[in-house]
Amino acid sequence: MKRINTILAVAILASSQAGAVESSGTVEQRAFNMSFGSIMNQYVDDFGLGVQVTSPYLFDALALRLSGTVQFSRQADWDIWGTVQAGLVGSAGIVAGFTRLYGEGGAVLAFPSGQVSSAGHAWGGYGVFGFEFFTAEASPISYYIEIGATGSGLRADLADNSLIMNGLRIQVGFRGYPWKD
Repeated sequence: MKRINTILAVAILASSQAGAVESSGTVEQRAFNMSFGSIMNQYVDDFGLGVQVTSPYLFDALALRLSGTVQFSRQADWDIWGTVQAGLVGSAGIVAGFTRLYGEGGAVLAFPSGQVSSAGHAWGGYGVFGFEFFTAEASPISYYIEIGATGSGLRADLADNSLIMNGLRIQVGFRGYPWKD
């Protein structure tokens, strides 16, 4: 019961602060510029590393994000496979001066390991909800965590015929904002 009350309190606080976007500081200037980031993720049982680039935010609310990952297949003795993603990010801005809540969705193109799948590539989609935390106003670095889902229908037809890139998706990393307005 305490956990539910804590979650509700955080949700109420976040929603009451949603309109309180800082408009006269370097946080907003940095937060709505182009960023480059790192990715550490997990698709089903496969661990991955990658990079991403996010366009400047349009109207302080929408951005395009491109990313690529190298995944390590647990079914094929850690053989590598990859993904390329393009998505649209939607945000209400910076909450309380240091946190951005956002949603992202888009398309993913997977290139599975030849040891697990006979498919050369597979298209799919993804959607996440994320939190980005800015460390300080003067810092050009933020940390993020995302949770969501990916779906593609890609199967490990050369192994156990299980789904490869479907279901829960967890991703963390950092983003750097090297330029200011």
